[in-house]
Amino acid sequence: MNNYCIKPVNDTHNEAMLNVLASANISAKGLNIYFDKKPDIFAISNMKYAYCMNLGLFNSESLGGFGSIGYYDALVENKPETIFHFFNFYVAPEARGNKFMHRAADQFFSATYNDASLGFAVTLKGNVPLENQIGKQPYATIPHSRTIDSLVVKTIVFSFPQKNNTPYKVQRATIENIPEIVNLLREEHSKRFFGNIIREENFLPLLKKKKGLRIDDYYLATDRNGKIVGVCAAWDCSPFRQTRVLHYSKEFWPHLLGYQLSSRILGMPPFPVKGGCFRELTITDYGVKDRDPAIMHALLTEVYNSNRKKGYHFMNWGSCGSDPLLAAAKGFWHKNIVSNIVLACTRSDRFNIKTPLPYVDIAFL
Repeated sequence: MNNYCIKPVNDTHNEAMLNVLASANISAKGLNIYFDKKPDIFAISNMKYAYCMNLGLFNSESLGGFGSIGYYDALVENKPETIFHFFNFYVAPEARGNKFMHRAADQFFSATYNDASLGFAVTLKGNVPLENQIGKQPYATIPHSRTIDSLVVKTIVFSFPQKNNTPYKVQRATIENIPEIVNLLREEHSKRFFGNIIREENFLPLLKKKKGLRIDDYYLATDRNGKIVGVCAAWDCSPFRQTRVLHYSKEFWPHLLGYQLSSRILGMPPFPVKGGCFRELTITDYGVKDRDPAIMHALLTEVYNSNRKKGYHFMNWGSCGSDPLLAAAKGFWHKNIVSNIVLACTRSDRFNIKTPLPYVDIAFL
């Protein structure tokens, strides 16, 4: 442990950071994957955060791990406030056991105590080492923490066509629809803890920062009178984030065979070869009138049907586990990926703050 030290990392360490990330793979039922962020691991930070601190765990000049803390403005009790997000925490196998988190705490959180009192992290359910740290404060500089909800990501498999059995029709958005989009998103996020701050004047500037997302990637639901009552965006995030396959074990072969047979019948794309990536769409920027699952279901159905023959394997949509809107995914062939949403707080008087419908944008994880 004495050979390791904590130093800042930046874009000159990009390749080394991607290599550490590749070592942090996930194995589930014989499918071995990792969440790659080629070509630029800082792309998400540049799109999302006003400021980031990035620290690395070094053995001489060799990078063994890294982590980041990003700051941005969000809604807390429906008022703008600067918050922090602790993310991108990865340590290579050979560098584990060196207490990177504890050793970096002073640098990670010293600024936080001045700049923000509330923040969050997302940890995958079943990641026992990280889950064991929730609620503990081994050093004074580490914020108090508690789990406030789960994050449920619905990974919807493109397969059979879906029928829209709701009274809502769906169309693509244009620039002229921005006022309606902003109104729907503002209403949605006003109800969310850590919701986005939505303003009409900065909608297009923020959209231009999002790699590969355009106004015609937004879908609008209309009621019988033609009024716009729902919106979501379908974002291909592959320019900055991919789910890469490392290995298919024998345990996964039956699932692979079943999918291959189905793909031939339904025209679904084959699973990627080892080293290849799944093609995915991410549903983001969603808001529906009265938080009606039927409107959200109509939007998901249109995104699904209009992209079903474009070579995508999945589309991902998520919210906190306490959100009744998740019922909109009923009827789709999907799997749930569940994580913990962990509140971090530097002030004891705010630790028990109410956290209704905590918002996490899965496009930026």
